[in-house]
Amino acid sequence: MISLDATLLIQMGVVFVLFLVLGQLFFKPILHILTARQEHIEKANNEKEEKVKAVAALVEKYEAAIAAAKEKAYQNMEQVKKEGLEKEREILEKIHAEHADAIHEAKQRARKELEEASKDISAQAKEISLSISEKILQRKIS
Repeated sequence: MISLDATLLIQMGVVFVLFLVLGQLFFKPILHILTARQEHIEKANNEKEEKVKAVAALVEKYEAAIAAAKEKAYQNMEQVKKEGLEKEREILEKIHAEHADAIHEAKQRARKELEEASKDISAQAKEISLSISEKILQRKIS
């Protein structure tokens, strides 16, 4: 059985003194280290979050710059395409005008040649018909 005498009080006193001594020499420094560690972790997490936000802002800025550059490139492409189509239209109009004059001149030449050929054929037809008539009648027709 357990006896309740003065040794119990001494043991309780020793445990209490041990508790105070260990608290000051062991538990307090460990708690201080754990608290400092926790503060360091929180500080590192806060810095990480700030850096993530800064990177997100930079990414957003980068994407906006890329979008603006793409838009500018598309506008430049459209402008170049528009200028190319305008130049093509001008060249085609110029070629059409040059060829229209050439076609008109060719048609006029063809009409003149047709008229001359028609006159020549008409004159030759008269001569041939006169020659045939003379041969058939066997006399000269004037």
